[in-house]
Amino acid sequence: MPTIFAIIYKIIWKIDFKNFQFLSKFLWADAINEQVKEATIAPEEREVRRKLRRQKIAADVVTMDMYEEVKELLAACGVPWVEAPGEAEAQCAHLSKLNLVDAVVSDDSDTMVFGASMVLRRLFSQSHVCEKYDSAAVFAHLGLRAEDFPVVALLLGCDYTLGVKGIGIVNALEVVRCYRSIEELKEFQTWARDVVNFDKPGELPTDAPALKIFKQAHMRYRQHWTFPEDFPNPEVLTAFSSPVVDLSKEKFSWAEPDQDAITSLLIRIFTFYELVPWLKSLVLEGPCYSFAGGRAATKRVPR
Repeated sequence: MPTIFAIIYKIIWKIDFKNFQFLSKFLWADAINEQVKEATIAPEEREVRRKLRRQKIAADVVTMDMYEEVKELLAACGVPWVEAPGEAEAQCAHLSKLNLVDAVVSDDSDTMVFGASMVLRRLFSQSHVCEKYDSAAVFAHLGLRAEDFPVVALLLGCDYTLGVKGIGIVNALEVVRCYRSIEELKEFQTWARDVVNFDKPGELPTDAPALKIFKQAHMRYRQHWTFPEDFPNPEVLTAFSSPVVDLSKEKFSWAEPDQDAITSLLIRIFTFYELVPWLKSLVLEGPCYSFAGGRAATKRVPR
């Protein structure tokens, strides 16, 4: 269960090292019976069981049991949590807008589209390299506004729409600099579908200089663009600008980790062969990450 495993890996260092040693020994002793039982199993059956465990851990599907176990684990560790009424990324972005969190940890590109000011990607990757994205820096670098990001998502595709086939990130950025509103996007689609004049830029007297340059540069490329039937769907932009979220402005409060509850949860969820390698690496090395995206890389190590 990668979600739980990653959260434990990050949070367990909140327990002081002396108590953590006790936790490790307790888990180790309690798991001895599992080791004895598994030693009596035929090698072929043991290998099948291990493969099933690895497949279960690697599965991307989040079950309701995993969902409840994550909440149980967070409560045991004294970590506050919010249950999103809609999209989790939208809720996290809303907390970011309220300055109730420092950053949002997510690999979903929609997170910044929803308005998160700071996004951390790949925090739990095997490479231990975390990518940091500052929305203000991204907007300044690309020459875009916050309200342009949903239009980029509309062009490239997201959870709410397939996007325009044939348009990549470079073309999308060029399009959004010339066509920003729903009405302008309709004009863009009309121009792009003008099959009779594919060999002509189709400039209008009212076009701005930047738009004329865009049409001249893309008049032959547009024949390779395929639009979804509902393009441009205003509901997609509404989904990003007015998502369903918990509007509470209550600040988070933390509690002391409940060692007994954490121990009980770990024993119930993990098998001996899943726990021991993790505990060994955690005690001997501890989690260590480098952060990419700023001027200099920094490392976070346990105390």
